[in-house]
Amino acid sequence: MDEARRRGDVTDPALLAQLNAPSRDSGYVTDPKLLAQLNTPEGQRPAKEAEGLADALSEVAELYDKDGALVWLTEEGKLVRVIPNVLAEIIPKYLATKHLENHGDRVVAKYVPLVLDAQNLRHFFTADKRMGSLIARVTKV
Repeated sequence: MDEARRRGDVTDPALLAQLNAPSRDSGYVTDPKLLAQLNTPEGQRPAKEAEGLADALSEVAELYDKDGALVWLTEEGKLVRVIPNVLAEIIPKYLATKHLENHGDRVVAKYVPLVLDAQNLRHFFTADKRMGSLIARVTKV
């Protein structure tokens, strides 16, 4: 399964959700295929890649559809309506990009929280699931 995961051949939705779950070590999504998408330079992520990000975020963040509005259940137990500036705060809590750093005689992987610009955030607020809609992916309450 690890080889299929590395190649990106996994297509089963249940397995993909499991693979995209946060790592116990870092607390971030660490799926290699998704990380490759996340490592696209800022401002150059097309809607297609927003789908993968929305899938991952909807699996790991406490996001819900409450009466047609996207809401986030905070750690304090409050429901907050998700608007672009709130989503910009949520994403770095759950998604990260993987970078290699030189530390003298060895190289280590470092997870850097993902930060998206306003242009890339707009995909998450569309109604079309194929364009990255978050509300189309979360549980209705």
